[in-house]
Amino acid sequence: FGDYGAFRTQLAHSLDLIKPLTTIIPIKDKNDIIGAYRVLSVAKDASIEEVKKAYRSLVKTRHPDAFSGKNISTYGMNTIKNNFNAIQSAYELLKARNLG
Repeated sequence: FGDYGAFRTQLAHSLDLIKPLTTIIPIKDKNDIIGAYRVLSVAKDASIEEVKKAYRSLVKTRHPDAFSGKNISTYGMNTIKNNFNAIQSAYELLKARNLG
């Protein structure tokens, strides 16, 4: 069966590469507050600090620059960029709503 620890490490690495390719459904428009909370995976009653924390966590793991040099198809990179844009739009909407 080989080295189970190495297998688990490889599997975890593979899942880390797949997760950013999962399509995030973007917010519909500038009034889609519920969609913005969904994109950032935070509760509707989340504080601005919780929203910032979720945003920063997503940016760290889903920024397109984090995938440069990795063997990802054009389609995959487009998905990553679209997801990142959805994350940014959701954060900007919630930030404006909470601070504005």
